[in-house]
Amino acid sequence: MLSVQTLSKTRPLIVGVIGNQTRNKYTTIVCTPPRNRIPLPEKVAHGVAIFLSIFTFPMWIAANIKNYKQTK
Repeated sequence: MLSVQTLSKTRPLIVGVIGNQTRNKYTTIVCTPPRNRIPLPEKVAHGVAIFLSIFTFPMWIAANIKNYKQTK
């Protein structure tokens, strides 16, 4: 396995990538309002889609629990 020092000597382009990663590590975070407002109907639609994608399978299992008990 090659070390970072070995790579920096053999591949000078990697030094730029490594340097950019360490520089961006300590950037500040500015808390501002969002640039693009998302309409309420779109938020609701996404929330419903996420809810259904998470809970559809468990609800289907709960509705058909008798079928699962009969197979044992």
